[in-house]
Amino acid sequence: MLRDEDILEDGTPERAVQSYIQAVRGENYKAAHALLSYQTRQECPIESLAANSFTDGTEVRDSRVTLKNSYIFEETAMVTTEVTHIQPSSPFGASKTSQEHHYTLRLERGQWKLTRPVNSTQDGPWPHFNCREP
Repeated sequence: MLRDEDILEDGTPERAVQSYIQAVRGENYKAAHALLSYQTRQECPIESLAANSFTDGTEVRDSRVTLKNSYIFEETAMVTTEVTHIQPSSPFGASKTSQEHHYTLRLERGQWKLTRPVNSTQDGPWPHFNCREP
């Protein structure tokens, strides 16, 4: 999932995650917020989503996001991505870190929406882990 990435198939959980990341990358918080489930939107107002953005979108823009896998269980889906950050900060060259991010989605009115996983210690999907009142 990069700037020149293939657009995934509309109506799929994978496309919902891709759209969310693209919206955050472009600092389009209204679009990102619309991709959250009803309950998550209620718990995370758009102002909180924007206020708790990681470094004004630069972390997302400077990352390579790759789809690893996805599973659909009736009206719930799980999508796993690998996010790789490359930072040219070391005297010996660039430093590279990768980590997996897991997204839980719920089918609401025929559309896949991102939600918090049950029993998660995080407030929301990457790149907005913290979504509290500003």
